[in-house]
Amino acid sequence: MDLVPLSPQVSKQIESVLAGDSPDGGTPWAALRALASTHGSGVYSEVVERLVHIELGGEAAASFLDRIAVHQADLAAGLGRDPGFMIAVADFSTNIEPVLKNPAVVETEFLRRIERSAVTDSLTSLFNRRYLDRALRIEMRRSERYRRDTSLLMLDLDRFKEINDRRGHRFGDRVLTTVGSVMARAVREADVACRFGGEEFAVILPETDRLGALTVAERIRQAVFTCFDRHPIEGQKIRVTVSGGIAVSPADGSDVETLTEHADQALYRAKSLGRNQISIYFDEKRRSTRYPVRPRTLARVAAKPAGTQRVRPVNLSLDGALFATEIFLAPSQTVEFILGQRDPLVMPATVVRVEEDDRARTRNVAVRFLCRMAPEALSHHIVTRRRNTQRGQSR
Repeated sequence: MDLVPLSPQVSKQIESVLAGDSPDGGTPWAALRALASTHGSGVYSEVVERLVHIELGGEAAASFLDRIAVHQADLAAGLGRDPGFMIAVADFSTNIEPVLKNPAVVETEFLRRIERSAVTDSLTSLFNRRYLDRALRIEMRRSERYRRDTSLLMLDLDRFKEINDRRGHRFGDRVLTTVGSVMARAVREADVACRFGGEEFAVILPETDRLGALTVAERIRQAVFTCFDRHPIEGQKIRVTVSGGIAVSPADGSDVETLTEHADQALYRAKSLGRNQISIYFDEKRRSTRYPVRPRTLARVAAKPAGTQRVRPVNLSLDGALFATEIFLAPSQTVEFILGQRDPLVMPATVVRVEEDDRARTRNVAVRFLCRMAPEALSHHIVTRRRNTQRGQSR
């Protein structure tokens, strides 16, 4: 059965519709039908899954809800008043077609609280590992269906065991709670922040490519780095840093287990490179992972006899770059590709292709680096650079 996953925004609309139900106050049928006409029969599937925790395809779910509507009308006729949608759901699903395993759930708010407690980490109030697996599976199916990237960010507090050993587990719990709050503020509305377990966290980034994921990850990393200076725990200022790893679906994994494993590999690469940084997963066999380039990205090319000239990058990979320039370069010519201004990254390269763009009066030049660039070095220069004060490792 292929259930079409819905966007988080549509899911919130469904929750709002169901939460508005009340006895003698009308039913959500019209609103649900309107949502289904816009977003497809997957709306009915999600409603049934939310109400009675069973998965049905769109047509089967619509039929199931139609039978509940008939039952609600029968109850209203017998009682002389409308019992409300949720009462009808509970009665129908326990007495007419028994599928509901928790008949005590008779109102959406109560259902929401039960679901939330089952999928929420009690310490940090972030989502838990159980919810992560489910939400990631849904987002990966959406990314495959709509051909959009979904990124997974894995994060781990650096040397957290030392904090626990030196200051106690209660203090360590305060650190975890603070980090959870920082993450909740740093992510975007559509992102899903979770506590993976222990001192490890995860963030699902829907419709987000490598560069977008790296931007969010850097925002979290910097926020964690600075928050304990501004908000000491029990009057004690401590240094807390976080390392992270990013993997992107479908390129880095088409199932939850593979994507999680690859994000974890990138995380421990960041640890091995010195901590307090973000690493992006890359497959040694896949040599052309491309990074989109923002307009403000600064790059220069040094070549004889033109000297050093600024160029406009089009895209970058670990193996080379494509850029637009007005200077004349010839195939097989050796140049230096320079990324960044302060503490720049300098890569020796060979020109492999030159194409004239008569309309723009520029040339599109492709170069291949003479040595493979580390992904951390590239990402470090295409996202906001870290301040010098933030380069230290966790103590």
